[in-house]
Amino acid sequence: MCQQHGLPREAGTLTNALGELARQEGDFARAVTLYKEALTIATEVGLPSDRLLFLSNLAGAQVGAGDYETAVINLQSVINEMEATWFNMPETYRFLAEAFLGLNQLDDALNAGQTSLRLALATGSPDLIGYAWQVLGRVAVRSGKPVVAGGQLYDATACFDKSAAIFQEAGMESDYAWTQHYRAQGKSLS
Repeated sequence: MCQQHGLPREAGTLTNALGELARQEGDFARAVTLYKEALTIATEVGLPSDRLLFLSNLAGAQVGAGDYETAVINLQSVINEMEATWFNMPETYRFLAEAFLGLNQLDDALNAGQTSLRLALATGSPDLIGYAWQVLGRVAVRSGKPVVAGGQLYDATACFDKSAAIFQEAGMESDYAWTQHYRAQGKSLS
């Protein structure tokens, strides 16, 4: 309807929102398709901020779909074009950490996870902080050693504890469950 009524920005925003729903449901193929559609709209209309948000989200879906190399390219493009104070930068770095985990590039995953946490803490946003701790826990599991955050060492359990506490306090039940899932995966690997 938005497209029919000459509201392309709204059409892009709604298509991006549908992509986000698909990504959160784990339907990464559908999310990729929807984010690409939203990205095309933003590019055609000339909305650079929307374009970068949609590209970051697309890369998050690509990570979920296992297309790590393409995700890294897209995320690095977003990082190169956007300022560090951009509201979505903590999530962009989290997606980058997840992509590097998928590629087994653990040092790069750690650096991206640490940057995600630093930027998330600056926003004060519980969801972004919780996700950053979650990805750092995943890095610690995969590397088999503690990670440094804020000048202190945290093992995987401590990272997952921080993430879980934040999500539980914020009432973010599905995100809490994902943290517990990653914690259980880590225990089965050790």
